[in-house]
Amino acid sequence: TVYSGTMGFSLRTSQAAVVSFFRKELRARDWSIMSVGPAHNAPTTTEVLAQRSSSDGWYWDVGVLVAPTTFGSGAQAGVDTTHFTVEIYEVLNSD
Repeated sequence: TVYSGTMGFSLRTSQAAVVSFFRKELRARDWSIMSVGPAHNAPTTTEVLAQRSSSDGWYWDVGVLVAPTTFGSGAQAGVDTTHFTVEIYEVLNSD
C-alpha cells in the first residue's frame, strides 16, 4: 500500500440515500463497484466497495461504510442523520 486514508462524515439524510449516492457517483467516475452489502461484523452497516485502475500499474480501492440512520428526538425531532466513513487505498496491481 502506497497511500491510505480514512475520513468520517455525517449527513442529514437516510442510509439508503448515502449508499445510492456512492453507487451512482463512483460508477459515473469509472470506478467498478465490487460489492454492496452488510459490513463484516456490523450487519446493519452497509458497505460499498469499489476499485479503479490507474495508468502506473497501481489501482485504487475505496470502501464506504454507511451506518444506519439515527432519528432525532426532542429539539432534534424530524432530523435524520447518517454517519459514514470513506476509506481509500492505493495498492500495486498484482496481475
